[in-house]
Amino acid sequence: MKRLPVILAFLAWCAAALAQSITNIGTDFWVAFPRNNSLNPTLELYISSSVPTSGNVSSAHLGLNLNFTVIPGIVNLVSLPASITANGGVEDKGIHITSVDPIAVYGLNNQTASTDAYMALPVPALGTDYRVLTFRSAFNGSGSCFTVVATTDGTDVVIFNKQTGATTNLTLNTGQTYHVETATMGEDV
Repeated sequence: MKRLPVILAFLAWCAAALAQSITNIGTDFWVAFPRNNSLNPTLELYISSSVPTSGNVSSAHLGLNLNFTVIPGIVNLVSLPASITANGGVEDKGIHITSVDPIAVYGLNNQTASTDAYMALPVPALGTDYRVLTFRSAFNGSGSCFTVVATTDGTDVVIFNKQTGATTNLTLNTGQTYHVETATMGEDV
């Protein structure tokens, strides 16, 4: 019985160590930009680091291949073509961001009266179970949406829509995106 506190202390230490290892800082990211009510949005990645580093932003879409450098304390801006926006179904519009040293990545889809932004998570921080928190569409043509990006070949995706009870199953390969959107007033994903 005297070993119990030692075991509990070890388990608490392991849990704390694991909890601290999941962060938004990394060297390997996969992201996408969902459609945002416009055919010509301004798409930007903001990349920062605490150390001088360099990296690459690439996508199969248009053969995108952009190098970047980061100076500590200065946020680096990488502009992307509007056509890389995920519009629906399976597309090759995943954006791969890699770096020599750890970086933080933020995405911005900017347009008048409807700007979207996100903090990217590196591949090691990704999980396998997500919930999409949205609201019912108040206007026709501007519904809720989500986009999935595959980080490896043979990624099995199961989407359950609680509103309709429907399940969608598909398999994506590295860099492929799957975009789902409601367009009718009153609907929700």
